[in-house]
Amino acid sequence: MRKYYNLEEIHNSIRNGTFKNNVLSVFQSNGVDEVIDYLKVSGICLNKNGKNKNKEYLDQIFFELKGLLRDSELEKVVDLENEISLFEELIDKNLQSMNEVMNLSFFQNENLLSNLLIMGQRMADILLSQKLELNSGKYEISIEAFSKVLWYVLFLKKARMTSEFEYYESIDNHMEMIISNSTIDFQLGNWIDDWQFASTKIFKDKKKKKIKIRISEEKLKVDIAKNRYLTTLDAKMSRQAFESLNKKFSTLIEVYRDLYLNYDNDIEFIKQFLNINDPSHIVDKTIGISLEELCQTYFCLKELAFDYINKFKEPMELGNASFECNLPIYSFEEIRNLLCSKGIEREKIEKLIKLITFSKKSNSIFENPLIQMDKGNYTIIPQIVLTTNITSSIMRLMSNESILSEKGYGYEKAMRNLVEKGNNLTFLTNIKDYTGCETYELDGAFYMGETLYLCEIKNFSHVINSFEYYKLRYKVEKAFIQMKRNFDFYTSEENLNKLSKRLNLDKGNIKNIRGIIIVAPFLGENIINKNEITVIEGILTRNFFNQTYPKVAELSLGYIKSYTTIECFKVFEKNGLTDKNFNMFIEESPYIKYERQRFKKGFKTYKPWNVSIEFNILKQQNVSFKKYK
Repeated sequence: MRKYYNLEEIHNSIRNGTFKNNVLSVFQSNGVDEVIDYLKVSGICLNKNGKNKNKEYLDQIFFELKGLLRDSELEKVVDLENEISLFEELIDKNLQSMNEVMNLSFFQNENLLSNLLIMGQRMADILLSQKLELNSGKYEISIEAFSKVLWYVLFLKKARMTSEFEYYESIDNHMEMIISNSTIDFQLGNWIDDWQFASTKIFKDKKKKKIKIRISEEKLKVDIAKNRYLTTLDAKMSRQAFESLNKKFSTLIEVYRDLYLNYDNDIEFIKQFLNINDPSHIVDKTIGISLEELCQTYFCLKELAFDYINKFKEPMELGNASFECNLPIYSFEEIRNLLCSKGIEREKIEKLIKLITFSKKSNSIFENPLIQMDKGNYTIIPQIVLTTNITSSIMRLMSNESILSEKGYGYEKAMRNLVEKGNNLTFLTNIKDYTGCETYELDGAFYMGETLYLCEIKNFSHVINSFEYYKLRYKVEKAFIQMKRNFDFYTSEENLNKLSKRLNLDKGNIKNIRGIIIVAPFLGENIINKNEITVIEGILTRNFFNQTYPKVAELSLGYIKSYTTIECFKVFEKNGLTDKNFNMFIEESPYIKYERQRFKKGFKTYKPWNVSIEFNILKQQNVSFKKYK
């Protein structure tokens, strides 16, 4: 079984110089395979942005490590060095191509920032006009790529806003070249992440003189988890679009308003994703903001985007239009007043604006859509902001800023309400006992049929890449340790008697005891450790106790004709609310089984670099709307 490490502790050890000793200790304790994984996840091997400042230190580690190895082990370390060299080759190629792009006259112009922002609108216009034919993943990658260029212009070129733009006859050609190069730059970052955290392999095919990147079982787990999250978002948006288009609005503007400016839909959906019943609950104690305040802040930008697009309906013709017509400009006071009108306290507004403003630590304009032009003025790219999914933006922001706690915010209460509602069951929360100075705390316990369930409840964030999945798995391993300690304590004779009384149970009726760790995010694997403690997803638990399982909608002539439960869930729907059914549901994890069937392997060659990539691709794009007639 793979060992997961605390990445923050590793990074601190690199900074304070103790990392080399830790590497040698890992080798002595766990062997060469473990130490290779430890080196990869540490991040010391590569710098995606150029020269690796830790290169000399890494060479020292390899030198000392090789002195301890047998020949068979030495070969594995040499393979690691070769993999690093191949990625360094790709990084050099990427930097060279990016530098060539950045030397275009477009990037030398004094009006660079305004040109780029207007180019971003034109790009978004083109992408949105193709949206029916465009894969959502490609749309996302294009926006991510544009975000990287924007980051370069703002924080490396340090370009400042001017009141003019330079009209380029070939601006669309510039845009295609810039985004194409930035897309490869974005993809390279993903390949390196997959190599570090998901056991992806890179090697040189000597016959074809081609670099090849091959995926692993770990990568499939990441892709399953990410796809389940994205599929749920896509299903939500598909249903919302279907409902909006069938409301028989008289104008397209009314359809857009219903589709993109439905605050109640947004807040309900993100409450479900974050397992927060009360949207006024504080989600970031460092600056005291609530989920509702954060959601309203994003929503205000969507309203500004809608108003702008509604005002300027015609496609932009840069040769004939003014700078002001092509770029919306908002003062800090305008944005503050809009947020005040939504009931947000004035003292929080500056912090909220800062939180969603594109900065040096930003990854994307998806989570940081507000772009600061100068000290007092801001802009947005309306076409991107209007179509942004607020749930996804907040999820990304929370992951980047680490502002969502792992516990609390009513998740335990949500689980209790779920189990008890209409089921004649009792769910105890916040169970505490003491032995001397030791505290033993369970987040929940309930009894069903003949089984007592002891629960640890964790509100971890959803994951969208290999790095985040690795961090999630480390947190799960910590939760296993915590749960095992509590499980052993509460299943002892004396403590089980006490717990049974609190649940109004006859202890003699308990035939089975299961430890379960309920986590909020989607997983890509079934996780059961040797102590019979199981990790369960919150959505799996919710569907079981609500007895609602994934269905496929069949559409006919624009109407939903029928809902059919996906085949592998039908047995659980039939067997109902019993502990045997729940235990089987936990052990079989039909979500994971079903998702695995949806993937196949695909291949893509990046011709300029002669790199062949293997990747997981969906055989079936959308679960919720499968059949169209």
